[in-house]
Amino acid sequence: MRSARIAACLLVVMSGLSAPATAGAVRISQHPIAKLEAAEVVTPANTIFNGPQGLLVAGVRKTAYQTVTTSPSFAVNAGAGVNAARDFFLGPDRQTWFIGGVSKLEAGTSVIYSTLNEVTPGGAVVRFTFPTPASQPLFAATGPDGAIWLPDLENEGAVQRLSGQSLSTVAMRSGSAAPAQIVQAFGSLWTTDFLTSSIARITPPSEVTEVPLPGLREGIFGFTEPAGITAAPDAVWFTEQNGDAIGRITPTGEVQTFTIPATAGALPGGVGYPSPRDITVGPEDAIWFTDPGTNSIGRWLNGQITEFPIPGPNLVVPEAIVTAGSELWFTEGASATLGSVNPALPPFEEVAPTAKVSTGEVARMLGVHTRISTLLSHKGYTTIVSLPAPGRVLVKWSVKHSTVASGHVSLGAAGTAKLRIVLTKTGTALLRKAKALNIAATATATLAGAEPVSVTRRFVVRRH
Repeated sequence: MRSARIAACLLVVMSGLSAPATAGAVRISQHPIAKLEAAEVVTPANTIFNGPQGLLVAGVRKTAYQTVTTSPSFAVNAGAGVNAARDFFLGPDRQTWFIGGVSKLEAGTSVIYSTLNEVTPGGAVVRFTFPTPASQPLFAATGPDGAIWLPDLENEGAVQRLSGQSLSTVAMRSGSAAPAQIVQAFGSLWTTDFLTSSIARITPPSEVTEVPLPGLREGIFGFTEPAGITAAPDAVWFTEQNGDAIGRITPTGEVQTFTIPATAGALPGGVGYPSPRDITVGPEDAIWFTDPGTNSIGRWLNGQITEFPIPGPNLVVPEAIVTAGSELWFTEGASATLGSVNPALPPFEEVAPTAKVSTGEVARMLGVHTRISTLLSHKGYTTIVSLPAPGRVLVKWSVKHSTVASGHVSLGAAGTAKLRIVLTKTGTALLRKAKALNIAATATATLAGAEPVSVTRRFVVRRH
């Protein structure tokens, strides 16, 4: 389908594994999302929103959305149990709504119809169901006219308008368009069109003005591919995910773009190039954006762009970003983790560069007291790890050259955390056949600014 092809462009990282080196008083923290129930499967978050109910995330689990608490400790709590949400927005009643879906059985086949749902104290209530499964809006915004406006990639690149229960269509001026994200500002709706490399302004009820963006670069759909969009007090800001830039457009249609420096990468090789995705207005009137192309979070401030690499050894693919109080929170497409940015605090490396973890502390993480039957029934083992400073712990169980189980956890501050060690298919098969299994367990603790410390110990698990 056309929407799947275009949505894939929005979600694919179009670069190598790099992140730019930078400096500054900005702290980026990682917050792993734990399972709520043993049967749930943790998957990457795809959208995040700060509304009347607080911070909400979607796409983390099978349920439609979850609430996030950040203080005194981080946690993700269960939300509505319907099909996964695609985007949150403020509805006509100034409450939180989201684009969801409902499955209907037609001729023996399950067909998904898009829905608009309102978050309520009891969960979520469906307010509108689209009449055909062809409508697949990814984003929505409430306009100055009180109607809900939804770019629809499957509807000939048009934007749909929902007023009450009445649905109409506003066509783009270009013959072939791909409007994506949308925002209300200055009495109009503004949407990015990455197929025509333009910003479209829609003034209700149906006046459309398209402003072409400067620059040309060959890409999957050509040009600079504007993606994310947000409203600031004096302009609308957007990202160009194939143009190495972010930009702003004023209410009068004046466009200015800012190129992201192609600095050296923080990951091995430094082969990535900037590919900014989502964008938001942060504290102190700074503009912040996600950059999966360099595994970084970027900031525009006073005309200057700085990128801050996301700490950790892995590519996390930052996607959606939102401001919540004095911090920013972002989703990661390649891990079941949320990230936060505190612009007022220095990086962890500057806080405790001499912190060390002893081999004794690491060895204590390897104690295992259970049976084969318990490991199989729980599909793994949960242990408690402790670090004297922010860092990461990785545990791996092996039999000869085969990995039996593994798990990891990141701590944003000194303290303890639960680490879930999950059995592999090989480990499950070995445990099912064995009366006893001799396992070599290795724990590796890595603190910010310090060399990793690894310890290996052996233990035997028995069936009875």
